Amino acid sequence: MNCILYYYMFCGYSRTIRFLMEENSVDFDISHQTPWNMSKECSAFCKIHNYPTIFDGHRSIEGRSAIIEYLNIKYCKNTLFPKDLQARLDVLQSCDWVEDNISLLCKQIVEERLHAVFVHKKSVDTIKINRVLDILHINISKMTHMIDKNNGYIVNGSISMADILAASFLSTIDYFGYIQWSSLYDLKTWYLKIKSRRNFYKLYDDVLKNLQPSRFYNLLDF
Repeated sequence: MNCILYYYMFCGYSRTIRFLMEENSVDFDISHQTPWNMSKECSAFCKIHNYPTIFDGHRSIEGRSAIIEYLNIKYCKNTLFPKDLQARLDVLQSCDWVEDNISLLCKQIVEERLHAVFVHKKSVDTIKINRVLDILHINISKMTHMIDKNNGYIVNGSISMADILAASFLSTIDYFGYIQWSSLYDLKTWYLKIKSRRNFYKLYDDVLKNLQPSRFYNLLDF
């Protein structure tokens, strides 16, 4: 029996896990979920109703950290974590930075753009979104500086889990067209390296029925 990945396309963690599974040729099926329409089978075994969740045999695992640890032990040859202790710590610390400075802002944008409309039946608060985008712009500048210092990647001069995690959240935000790539040359160069990877590019196939993505969302020439 294949693994089942319970996947929310506007969750950067879901995107990260899906990429990791594709990259390591894990046999799995995808069950698309949304917080406002969770399937009965997902609700039945999800302890904390968290995305992503994988169901493997009789075992369910929820949350990015637990799933990555599980996949790395059972399936993964390419874990995107270096073996050297210090280099691994550097990647872990960079992942923490991405979570603190990118993922939380992504969550606020998604909640305002989608949850407000589909769950709470409210109009989008553009003032709130613009405040979040102002902070995001500052943090993107900091991340670009990290990339410039590390040979085109976030840490250690090579692709790591930190790059995939950051690109997963930025691609989620990019669905709404909120990132002005034309004025972010260095960041765009880094993002294109991640976006053009075959298993990452698969993430752009998913579209929400009632909300089309931005014009350049799934294009490599953006």
